[in-house]
Amino acid sequence: WIDSNSMRGSLPTELGLLTDLEQLDIFGNSLNGQLPSQLGNLRNLKRFSAYGNFFTGTIPQQFGAMSSLVELFLDGNLIGGSIPFSLGYANNLEDLRLHNNVLNGKLPPELGLLPKLRVFYVDNNALTGTIPANAVRGWTSLADFEAFENNLIGSIPSEFGALLNLKVLQLKGNNLMGQIPAQICNGGLLQKIELTDNELGGTIPDLSNCKVLKRLHLGDNAIGGSIPASIGELSQLLTVHLDNNNLNGGIPVELANLPALTNLTVDNNGLVGTMPNAFCSRNPRMLELSSDCGDSFNSLMKCSCCTLCCSSRGGCIPQATFRTVPP
Repeated sequence: WIDSNSMRGSLPTELGLLTDLEQLDIFGNSLNGQLPSQLGNLRNLKRFSAYGNFFTGTIPQQFGAMSSLVELFLDGNLIGGSIPFSLGYANNLEDLRLHNNVLNGKLPPELGLLPKLRVFYVDNNALTGTIPANAVRGWTSLADFEAFENNLIGSIPSEFGALLNLKVLQLKGNNLMGQIPAQICNGGLLQKIELTDNELGGTIPDLSNCKVLKRLHLGDNAIGGSIPASIGELSQLLTVHLDNNNLNGGIPVELANLPALTNLTVDNNGLVGTMPNAFCSRNPRMLELSSDCGDSFNSLMKCSCCTLCCSSRGGCIPQATFRTVPP
């Protein structure tokens, strides 16, 4: 281990001669330059952790030859170029973290050849193209997929619903379109669905299979239709963000009966009626409750206990009623 030692300079290519090496931790230094392609000779290496440095260049194709590699952490660098398709041949990979770099190009379909992959982080890059359905289909062990803040397009593959171990799906801040897949909760273990700030349309699907869902974040899209009352059956929900969409109808009273719910944002939609009184009676447990209740004489929504009231004229006003609600 030579991590967190303020080391500078580039990695020597001679590291590729240490063919019995099983773990290489160089994270948290000030190392720079290109990652040596010779590291691909380390067929016994199980963990390579180089996050939090200043590496540039690209990920060498030779890394796909690391047949024993289980963990590859390259996050928090300045690595560019595309993700090499050859990583799909490092078939023992379980944890792949490439986030917070400047990667571009498409997600290689060959990554679907990683059946042991549990964690895959590629957020905060400049990736383009679609999420390859064939790759998702091959991620049978995947528990956590985070690709937020990229430039991904196309629809969300329905194949995510077939992943029986999936707990976290984070795709915020892309250009994804189409309907949220009806199958998204078929795996039954999803705890977080983060799809904020895309171009998703259609309606909110039946989420009744999401029995352990804690966070449902669908704000800043173009989702229409009504809020399904079945969301009120998801007893572990903590936060529901549906703001800035095209939702209509009223707010189901069933949502107010969610025992763990602390945050609900439904402002900047076309919702009408009155906020169910049950939301008000649970004060001070609601830390955030927003709706379109900001017009003095002609509000779409009547709400006496919202923490934030938004107006058809634009802008939102914090409400004094809950401003001192404790955390």
